[in-house]
Amino acid sequence: MYPDSIKSLIESFKYLPGIGEKNAERLSFAVLKFSDENAEKFVKKYIQTFSFCAEAEVNMFNLKNVVEIAKAYIQKFELCGKSQVKMLELENAEELLEEYIKRGRSVCLVVEEKMFDCQKAKELVTMYVQRYPLYPEIQKKLFEFENAKEIVTEYIKHHSLCERAQIMLFELEDVGEMLKEYIQKYRLCERSQVKMFELKDAKYIILEYIQKYPLSREAATKFVSVLKL
Repeated sequence: MYPDSIKSLIESFKYLPGIGEKNAERLSFAVLKFSDENAEKFVKKYIQTFSFCAEAEVNMFNLKNVVEIAKAYIQKFELCGKSQVKMLELENAEELLEEYIKRGRSVCLVVEEKMFDCQKAKELVTMYVQRYPLYPEIQKKLFEFENAKEIVTEYIKHHSLCERAQIMLFELEDVGEMLKEYIQKYRLCERSQVKMFELKDAKYIILEYIQKYPLSREAATKFVSVLKL
């Protein structure tokens, strides 16, 4: 029995046309004998057509000229989560991440969090959320930006907010218009429905809300009280 790393390499070669088990084994052991220079040449040729399995991807980041190879790879293929994290350990990591996002690739939870620490964080996040929602535990970071209202507005054009982020939405200044935009697309959680009553012109926002969604029991009770005023 072969180690898992060799098994993965054998399986990768079997994707090639006309390559069966025995030939895949021969090719795998030939590659293992490559010098570093020949290994890089082989990888550059291979990724012009084929992607790697997750384990081979991670090993790709051990090559000497990995930045050049990674740039070529991400133009065609999406990285597994472990490889995405390895990418951020390289020189020019932010440049590679920007290219990766421009290519329309999604990122794992760890990379989403690290994306907010980049020098161009706001630009990268804005570009990313036009395609993909953030993990619920990451959404709160939207509110940590200077002028958070701008990027939160961009986010809710495309995605709903988790319960915690909805509550944070009410902490922004002059949130009324943004909230009206939000409820055109998305339902509020029970706690957020109650928070609506703290806003200026709460009655009008709530009337707009109930045209689309039912109120929770607590919010409905408060609404009856408002109508009596």
